[in-house]
Amino acid sequence: MPASDQTVCLLGPFRTESISGRFDRATRDRLRPLPGTGGSGLVALAQARLNAGLPTEIITLDPRLAVTEQPVVCQTEGLKYTICPRRPRHVVRDFFRHERRHLSNAIANTRASCLHAHWTYEYALAAIDSGLPSLVTVRDNAGHILQHEGLRFLGHYLAARIVFQRHRDFSAVSPPVAEYVARHVRRPVPVIGNPMPFPRPALQPIGQHPFSDGRCVILSAASWAHFKNIRRALQAFVVFRQNAPGAIYRLFGPDLGSNGDAARWAKRHGLEAGVEFRGLRPHTELLENFRDCDLVWHPSIEESFGNPVLEALSFAKPILASRQAAGSCWLIEHNRTGILTDGTSPAAMASALLDLYRHPDRTAELANQGQRSVVSRFAPDTILAAYAKEYLRITSPNKALNNINKLI
Repeated sequence: MPASDQTVCLLGPFRTESISGRFDRATRDRLRPLPGTGGSGLVALAQARLNAGLPTEIITLDPRLAVTEQPVVCQTEGLKYTICPRRPRHVVRDFFRHERRHLSNAIANTRASCLHAHWTYEYALAAIDSGLPSLVTVRDNAGHILQHEGLRFLGHYLAARIVFQRHRDFSAVSPPVAEYVARHVRRPVPVIGNPMPFPRPALQPIGQHPFSDGRCVILSAASWAHFKNIRRALQAFVVFRQNAPGAIYRLFGPDLGSNGDAARWAKRHGLEAGVEFRGLRPHTELLENFRDCDLVWHPSIEESFGNPVLEALSFAKPILASRQAAGSCWLIEHNRTGILTDGTSPAAMASALLDLYRHPDRTAELANQGQRSVVSRFAPDTILAAYAKEYLRITSPNKALNNINKLI
């Protein structure tokens, strides 16, 4: 069977609404209470496979499904979707014991020739436990996140170290992550980024310049985690808005809703003017807001890839990001496809916003160049071909024979 036609089982956090439309009405009703836990990069990969007609299985976890309940399994032509229970908290204390058991049972029922686990935590551990050919895509640097998050991330960091010790077949979403993995596994790691959220577009200049008719809508998709840097972004937006009084800042993501931690913090510090706290919304709605905004701002100072950056560039939207985030720096060529600034300085971010706002022609050209750059690097067919090569490598008879010879 050609690698491109293999049934591949994807394991990782997922958004149910991104595929629910592929099922009948009764199944959609069954899935509605189980929205999933995110994972936009994995969603884009699954959509790319399904749009290409490639048989795909997806196994994920959802805390809305009690640990005592049975997994929910839904099938349609070319797609099998399994949702397993996940405890709402304290999952790392026993290294995801309950979650790994449910994932292992689901994997035992797969017909896939290859598993593809995402991140180096519970999903990777379950894939390795299965003994089946498995590719693990590393989507973050656990060491860096430990520095930002402290002891509460220690369990995840240790899980990643165990994965590196027990497994051999990895890919990474960016060169900085590949270097991090290579230091632990002592071998080169292929870099395969996330695919664009839709097929190759017809490359036409954007029809409407950003900030036309005095409009200024800025979008960030992030979370309230410290390294996502929304606190400094809110401080910078207040300064910027003094020069653009009608500017709107839309925030999407966990804890960024109207009653979330970010909104309460902003009101406490008098930083809520012009800010729309949209929170965690369906991915399709988020993409529509990308299409509608004037500028995407990704203030995160720690980023392994930066899917909001990719999505902004895919929609030919100007992008402002922090130069401290290695993933963002890989995606953006400063002053050609976007702008990189000092994410640790609200004043520097406000100044960069104002410069983009005051020069709409230059900002539009950045957006057009940005879209051209991502189409050549991250079109879905390009990413699928790169992964197909890895699936073939880890499922080939020669790979199995080499593994047996090492045991003799």
